Amino acid sequence: MKERDEGEDTNSNQTATTPDPDCMFKPNAGYQNCLSKVKADLIVATALSSMIGSFAMGIFANLPLALAPGMGPNAYLAYNLVGFHGSGGSMSYQTALAVVLAEGCAFLLIAAFGLRARLARLIPKPVRLACAAGIGFFIAFVGLQAHQEVICFPNTPLGDSNYNYFKKVVDFHKIKSTAGAISFSQFNRTEVWVALVTLLYVDVLATTGTLYTMAEVGGFANDDEQGGGGGRIEGEYLAYMVDAGTTVVGAVLGVSPISTYIESSAGIREGGRTGLMAVVVGAYFFGSFFFIPLLSSVPSWAIGPPLVMVGVMMMKVVKDIDWNNMKEAVPGFVTMLLMPLTYSISNGIVGGIGIYIALGLYDYSVGWMNGLMKMKRVVVQEQNQVSATTAGPEMVEII
Repeated sequence: MKERDEGEDTNSNQTATTPDPDCMFKPNAGYQNCLSKVKADLIVATALSSMIGSFAMGIFANLPLALAPGMGPNAYLAYNLVGFHGSGGSMSYQTALAVVLAEGCAFLLIAAFGLRARLARLIPKPVRLACAAGIGFFIAFVGLQAHQEVICFPNTPLGDSNYNYFKKVVDFHKIKSTAGAISFSQFNRTEVWVALVTLLYVDVLATTGTLYTMAEVGGFANDDEQGGGGGRIEGEYLAYMVDAGTTVVGAVLGVSPISTYIESSAGIREGGRTGLMAVVVGAYFFGSFFFIPLLSSVPSWAIGPPLVMVGVMMMKVVKDIDWNNMKEAVPGFVTMLLMPLTYSISNGIVGGIGIYIALGLYDYSVGWMNGLMKMKRVVVQEQNQVSATTAGPEMVEII
């Protein structure tokens, strides 16, 4: 934003630059201050929405699953929709948050009518099992990146651990810029509806896969395919409702879609089997409100080793895949491979389902042909019987 002082000559080329509230311009006198305030707003909004979701999951669904903004939707919202620091995107961040809110409401309706649980059970068993291992690879890959040794272009700015954060370790920050920043004024544009459908698609696949994976790791998923219970999760209806409802809350606070996050497996690994674990996580999120400056200064490499170990622990589910059956082994392998390589859980699920369908097309086609041949034989037999019964009386009269 550029303004001229009233006392200046109107022909002068001198301009005074003031901080832009959306942080859209290059660094100036108020740019870094603006970024630090927005960053603190987002940290508080993330902690608050995660706390609400984790409490709700533990109290209502009684499942050891914590919630937080998903990494995939986070990246899509920040870099594809809004653009880096609010520039270069296809829409304003207010419109992007409105898209998240609309997507959360649609997701909530899908969960309320039980459609999400039915969609989850349509995922083939080898793909569901491979999701756990694929997410384990994903977590380990993220953990290795935190060491800045696996990526091609490491980002190691020395200023990340700014000493100013330690001057005031304890602080309570109020959300000023992101909460309620929702605008539906651009919903007449095609890009907005494309973004809404994309977020809904990613949210359904990614969070459903994560929910089932955590249930598989914790041992509260039903894999009895013959009894019709394959893919069911104890308390799944309330879990899906909480998952979708928290996305609506997160949009109002100013963050990307909320989902069950894969780090829940660390608590499950330590013995968490009830909603008490989620409530404890929610309590920690509440405590983080008072240590925002300290938490903001934690370097990313400190999180890497635990993530790698969580990935290792999640690999045990691969033993349940029938590796001698290529129709199960190949979809499972593709699912595990695509998740870390494409940095997306949903891409891995779609790839695994696609391979599963492609490998099963021959069996489906042979089954259809056999069915058609059986129907044809039955029809021919019926026609012969009808012909025989009608021809019988005529032969008697002739005799």
